[in-house]
Amino acid sequence: MSKFKPEKNTANRANDYYLERLEVEAPLIYNDLLAGKFSSPAAAFRVAGLKKQRTRLQELKNAWTKGSNEERREFLLWLRALAGGSSTTLRSPGAVTPPRTPPIATTPPTPPASTIPAMMVVLSDETKRRVRAILNARSIGAGEAMKEMGYKSLNGSLGMSLHRGSRVDEELARAVEAWLLANEP
Repeated sequence: MSKFKPEKNTANRANDYYLERLEVEAPLIYNDLLAGKFSSPAAAFRVAGLKKQRTRLQELKNAWTKGSNEERREFLLWLRALAGGSSTTLRSPGAVTPPRTPPIATTPPTPPASTIPAMMVVLSDETKRRVRAILNARSIGAGEAMKEMGYKSLNGSLGMSLHRGSRVDEELARAVEAWLLANEP
């Protein structure tokens, strides 16, 4: 059995499907794959035309969804620097060196989240005013803003804070500040 033809299991279902197609539709490429002429099965699939190379935009979107909130915040700050403070016109990536942003707050190590409750804060009236102004200017709701900050769009924390003054956890408060930086003119 080839290293590229594993036993059927749920983890390799997608590869199994493409390997079977490759064997039937492009037997020469399949034989080259078995002979080790390709670095991976995915490379053979692309050569055979069974799969397409992901675009840079697809890669960026994938990286964004896998990034932590801190990485997303730093990226938004870098992007804002590229835009020269404007969210409408971007300069070429080489035009501005990405800023090295200091952490929002330095805190001592904390025990695991399961042992302590999250610190909750109230957004200031000024922060809420700025958020509302951006939401209105962009004609989006709090759910879309939450999605842009890396949260689920159905998370009602921001909306509840804006409309009822509910508390939000510290992580969301930091994400709101980063979002404001990235979206204010």
